[in-house]
Amino acid sequence: MPHGRIAEAAEISIGSLYQYYPRILIEQAPRSSHLMDKATELQRTAVADMRELLTEHPDVNVDDRHAAARLVVTTIELLAHHLLAAPKPLEVTVFENELVAMLTRYLTAAPKTT
Repeated sequence: MPHGRIAEAAEISIGSLYQYYPRILIEQAPRSSHLMDKATELQRTAVADMRELLTEHPDVNVDDRHAAARLVVTTIELLAHHLLAAPKPLEVTVFENELVAMLTRYLTAAPKTT
């Protein structure tokens, strides 16, 4: 369904649709292969750098450092986009503190004993 019709059915403007659901705009935007290649390379580099950091940090306690690196990079990207660019964004300091607390607990939790 075209976005204009979605906005009309919801009785909101197309601008409001994109404001509250910016991912729609991103997912539907035309992309060049060069742009997609660059985005893929940046993502790959970010994950590799994070994996290196996780490998070198003695307090990190995860079974799969590559998966953990992907989760951390993706979590930071998604939360930054959704919570800092939201109509009522979190304060940057609050966002940083809570994100660090959340990721620290994930990365340094004691291993499960089964």
